[in-house]
Amino acid sequence: NWQDQGGSTANTGTLITGGILADGFDQNTTNASLYTYNASTRSYVGFTSTNSKNTKYTPLKAGIAYYMFVYGDRTNTAYTSSPNYTTLSATGTLITGDQTYNSSSATPLSNTVGQYTLLGNPFASPIDWAAVTKTNLSNTYWGWDPNLNSTGGYITVNTSGGVTLISPFTGSTGLNQYIQPGQGFFVQTSASSPVLVIHENDKVGNFNANAFRTTTNPIPLIAVNLLYDNAGAQVLADGTLAAFDPKFSNATGKEDAVKMMNAAENISLVNENSLLSIDARQMPTEKDTLLLNMSRLSKPQYTLQIFAQQMDDVKAYLEDKYLNASQPLLMSDTNRISFAVTSDPASYDVSRFRIVFNKSGLQQIIPEKKSSIRVFPNPVKNHQVQLALHEIEKGQYNVRLINATGQEVLNQVIIHDGGNANITISFNKQFHSGIYTLQLVNKTAHYHQQIFIE
Repeated sequence: NWQDQGGSTANTGTLITGGILADGFDQNTTNASLYTYNASTRSYVGFTSTNSKNTKYTPLKAGIAYYMFVYGDRTNTAYTSSPNYTTLSATGTLITGDQTYNSSSATPLSNTVGQYTLLGNPFASPIDWAAVTKTNLSNTYWGWDPNLNSTGGYITVNTSGGVTLISPFTGSTGLNQYIQPGQGFFVQTSASSPVLVIHENDKVGNFNANAFRTTTNPIPLIAVNLLYDNAGAQVLADGTLAAFDPKFSNATGKEDAVKMMNAAENISLVNENSLLSIDARQMPTEKDTLLLNMSRLSKPQYTLQIFAQQMDDVKAYLEDKYLNASQPLLMSDTNRISFAVTSDPASYDVSRFRIVFNKSGLQQIIPEKKSSIRVFPNPVKNHQVQLALHEIEKGQYNVRLINATGQEVLNQVIIHDGGNANITISFNKQFHSGIYTLQLVNKTAHYHQQIFIE
């Protein structure tokens, strides 16, 4: 269907590569352009001949989602620099009636807590995510926006208590609670025996021509978006959102949304050793802090776009640990704070920025010489980290790694000659991805930093 039966009509169908001609794949390249999702490994898997897949005899099924790079129509090759727009069509019988997904259904939900399942809207109609019956599943879904940064990225949509929260949030872009026909989306298992029921009466008429238009959020919030310049145009790389309401809790819960990491730049909020795309909280009080986490910063210059909604009476400040500076944020207008990324690891440290709520006025961070540790790169890759020691006293130290549940998973001894030094710490085993606390301790000193292991 998507290959237009092998034809080459303008603006119809697309090329699908990744295998041999006998399996129905187009032959411009052997690289896979179509992927499925493996919940157990949390990774995309190429739809290829090598993986015993084919496009010749594989029927499209409602509710099955794929991740596909669209080359454009079939009149050009996979290498064209100016692809034509195309329409993907399918034929068959429309699915009707309530659709139930569980761990043993034809499209099974993962029964592992914290795991994701990729689904597709089974109906030829938008569905209301807020109305869908969810048992032992998060109130959040994650969808892909190909217009986010240079390669596309995940949009987070959370519906709790009659409110829809969306991150990144710009006021005019992003997915919303209405999942469109043909749209794939991730759900996350929050307890064993998950069940998702999409009812006939969950169908709605809320059609979005581009599938990425938001609705108005009626509650106080702060949106933090990460932008970069591309030939004079500002590109939205990623974003995160803090929403405030008395019925929310500062502890992580169902109204919050876990961050799904992009292949390119990421920005999120840190709460209770979790990286969040949406942090739903109580209204901020004196000295409350939003800890920002940024990773995979690969460009020399970025801009933080920060704006608030219905928070005119709140005073907030952006603190920059790298520059040892703080500046007030306008709560009734859009703030644009540019910052540079250099070869200095501190300039792209994941915890460089934070937002502090302070009614008493601007508090300037003191530049002063003090001892510290810093891990780079952060997120940590390849079972190895570089630990930068700054003005640390001479002595024997234990390097400890603590997981999110407080369990010590690593303990190594190092000898430090004093002052500044870079030390390589190698892991002898593979840890689960997530946030950990790395500690450097002895009888008289204790240093720590949060790290994210991919």
